[in-house]
Amino acid sequence: MNQVAATATDQQPGWRKLLPGIGCALAVALCVLLVHPVLEMGTNDDWSYIKTAQTFAATGHFVYNGWATAMLGWQIPWGALFVRLFGFSFFAVRMSTVVLAMASGYLFYVILLRFGLSTWNAVFGALVLMLSPLSLPLTTSFMTDIPGVFSILVCLYFCLRALTAKDVRAALLWLCLAAGSNVVLGTVRQIVWLGALVMVPSTFWLLRRYRRFMAIGLLLWLCSIVSLFACLQWFQHQPYSLPEKLITGRLNGGAIAHFFSRMLRLVLTLLLCIFPVLAAWFSRVGKQKRATLAKIAIVLALFLPILFWAHKKHTLDHFLPPWLGNILSRTGISQVNAIMGNPPTVLPTWAMLALGFALIAATLIAIATIWEMNWDRVAREPGVVSITGLGWRETLIILVPFTLANFVLLVPRGLDIGLWDRYILPIMIPVLILLLRVCQQEFGRRLPLFSYATLALFTWFSVAGTHDEFAISRARLQAANEVTDAGVPRTALSGGVEYDGWTQIEAQGYINDDRLVNPPGSYHPSRHANESCRKGDLDRTPAVVPVYVLTYTPVDCLLPSRFAPVNYRTWLAPSHRMIYVQQRP
Repeated sequence: MNQVAATATDQQPGWRKLLPGIGCALAVALCVLLVHPVLEMGTNDDWSYIKTAQTFAATGHFVYNGWATAMLGWQIPWGALFVRLFGFSFFAVRMSTVVLAMASGYLFYVILLRFGLSTWNAVFGALVLMLSPLSLPLTTSFMTDIPGVFSILVCLYFCLRALTAKDVRAALLWLCLAAGSNVVLGTVRQIVWLGALVMVPSTFWLLRRYRRFMAIGLLLWLCSIVSLFACLQWFQHQPYSLPEKLITGRLNGGAIAHFFSRMLRLVLTLLLCIFPVLAAWFSRVGKQKRATLAKIAIVLALFLPILFWAHKKHTLDHFLPPWLGNILSRTGISQVNAIMGNPPTVLPTWAMLALGFALIAATLIAIATIWEMNWDRVAREPGVVSITGLGWRETLIILVPFTLANFVLLVPRGLDIGLWDRYILPIMIPVLILLLRVCQQEFGRRLPLFSYATLALFTWFSVAGTHDEFAISRARLQAANEVTDAGVPRTALSGGVEYDGWTQIEAQGYINDDRLVNPPGSYHPSRHANESCRKGDLDRTPAVVPVYVLTYTPVDCLLPSRFAPVNYRTWLAPSHRMIYVQQRP
């Protein structure tokens, strides 16, 4: 047998070691209970996907509605199953994602064990991934990101099982399962297919000493490509599916400059999301050479004039965490473009400055320490060989190509469409594995207290911010219901992108997007598209011609209405807030 597989035949994790993984899954469920995600309205983009699941539960057919660029795939019948079991509600459909998040927490724990991490470090890594301020809001939605994470973890687990297989046939079976499952599960979100396209071939390369394995791997890779092409062709021919070109704008100097700016923000946001792990390196400050500490201090000092200049130009927010939008912002979680008005800032400038400097300092200390590590000794250290027999070389082969491929596929969005912070989740998986292995080599079987304190702080913000997201949305829905209960047609009320999107689909069947090509002529320019004093893309929801508009704060271009503001409470300050109902002049 291959040496990689032979070293681990008697070192599989026992059932007692798997029990903490169940604790990781239960921790996800507990945080969801604290969030109280009860809301009969969309969040982010999931209103469109929930509508497709509702239709599938009723008819058994996929029906897109002009919003989804992701294929959605198996997530739709999975959500429809919960509709059939519990009846239709936004809450029931979203609970299908909670189940996948719990399974992902358990699965990532098991994967970390198989990469050689201790029980403590494996639990820590699973919680960093699944309780981050990116993951928990998506866990309580019907977005495709958590199902995508689950699909990647399934593929990675099968690849690791192939490396521990006792014979050639078993190894081949696990790799076929890895490729086949990834082709099927990747239909939820196309970037997941990097498992079959990159991760599985990397595993075949590690097992290349098996006779004919490379030829079989090439054949399986070609079959995967054919299957993916067939899926994309099917998606392209579905009515009201939304095609997405790689680059839609002009490729010029400005676009390239924006690309590098966005990619830098992406990397910084990635570091922010794994900061609980990076915080461990603060315990190594005392062991740094004075020259190293001086260099780190100089680098941090160089940011001061930049921040001062940005403050004078009123662009300081662009230099402070969180650096990418969509889920995380200084106004909380998922509140950037919901409705008109100015939502309150929950992350003060001083706190974001402190966090930014702490993040950069921890990263520089980690780089300096890792740079000075004796890697010849590390390579010989028995503790770095996982139960799969993977040393550092094999670990890098299975994880680095997948990570780089993820970055490559984000290039078109960085050049044109824009990057969202939630795109980081697939990249967090390999980065956490690699970084935790380094940390275990440096700190042993349990990370320093700095890391656990940071994880607790991040989890608290994740729970509180997600709780407030639903509190705000319930207040919006209450205000909207008061308007419609007074006899105002729903189409005469603008309640934000999620509310208006559902109104548009119910009224006309699909979102009016100029990218629609199937059916031909489905897009119709809206006569309301140039109207002022209205939130969102007016052209996409022509059915909504608002007389009343929901706002965070009173907006000057709107008038007071006969409806009183809706009061609600949040966990993050300011705790007492209101949703206003204003009237168009």
